Amino acid sequence: NGRDEFSGDDEYDIEVEVVPSTVGHERKVLWVILLWAIVFSIVAHVSFTHYVREQIIGYIVNVNLCFFYGAPLSTIVEVCRTRSSDSLHVRTVAMTVLNCFFWLAYGMAVSDPFIYVPNGVGFVFGCIQTLLLVVFPSKPSLSANGGGGDVREVLIQGGDEDDSTGADGNESGIL
Repeated sequence: NGRDEFSGDDEYDIEVEVVPSTVGHERKVLWVILLWAIVFSIVAHVSFTHYVREQIIGYIVNVNLCFFYGAPLSTIVEVCRTRSSDSLHVRTVAMTVLNCFFWLAYGMAVSDPFIYVPNGVGFVFGCIQTLLLVVFPSKPSLSANGGGGDVREVLIQGGDEDDSTGADGNESGIL
């Protein structure tokens, strides 16, 4: 009929929900990024020698890496408390161990403590997590076998088809 489907006379109700964009973890990440921006600005704009710049960045990177590699400490405590490695991600642990090992070897080869110290710490933490994966294997989840966990249901066979009472007298016929 030549009439545009979306005329200017139509009214629309739009509801907007305001949700905070950052949570606790994201705020911490933003603080780290802000710290790095400040450090880079200072190092770039203040007249330092090359050696001093290298030392400043090296120490801050080491602190940053020690926090990064030390982050799983709370998870390590949780694994020891629950005696289950459910909270450890196997692939992440494996990659951390391999990454730290290779950087540790390289740092030792070039005799650079800024490389081998934090990666040595990460390698030790990764080995601890690997040990915990072996000592405290993951427990099967309830959803892995249909929601029953380790409970095994045994249906009683026999009797009339209309008789729902099992050998133990239960109405369900389940032991």
